[in-house]
Amino acid sequence: MEKTRDELKNKFKKGDKPTEVDYANFIDSYVNKLEDPYFKFNELPDATSTAKGIVEKATLTEVDAGLDKERYVTPEGVKRAVEKFAPSPPITEVNGQTGKVTIPDYTEDDTPWETISLSTGITKVGNAPRYRKKVGIVFIEGEITIASTTAGNTDLFELKSEYRPSRSITLYTLGSNASSVKITINTNGKVTGNKNATISLSGISFIAK
Repeated sequence: MEKTRDELKNKFKKGDKPTEVDYANFIDSYVNKLEDPYFKFNELPDATSTAKGIVEKATLTEVDAGLDKERYVTPEGVKRAVEKFAPSPPITEVNGQTGKVTIPDYTEDDTPWETISLSTGITKVGNAPRYRKKVGIVFIEGEITIASTTAGNTDLFELKSEYRPSRSITLYTLGSNASSVKITINTNGKVTGNKNATISLSGISFIAK
């Protein structure tokens, strides 16, 4: 049976008496030109898409052609192929729509926090309420007390034009008196509440028009 070189060497040291089995193992461990299939290195055939053999490196000219199916490509060749065959900007079609494609940079409209100017009868609790716009979304935070004697909806404050929604938004929050307070954000920027209570504005967000 086949043995490694080190195993065979240990059987044929000076003074050792290799056995018949040791000689058989020695013979079985090496290729017999008459019995075993083999190739001399300088006789190896070139590999093809269907046959094993030596795989040649593609030249940069072959990389540029992009047609060879049998040669391998080095990292240099991969870089060359990507630069040659990858789509070049600008992209001129997306899902069948032609023309120059522009991805909006919504961060251009990002604004810093701005203090809200509260209407008469509305007071802040703690820090002044504020709002900002980030990636096209308006965020409002803070806590206020509605203490108006006006029946029905009470004006709380008004948003500037660039902070207004495209359609009116109605949401409900829990007031300090455990009642449900309806908050409406109108397209004209007016924000109203329908009950006297202390409420939190934090967590209110919507897409600006």
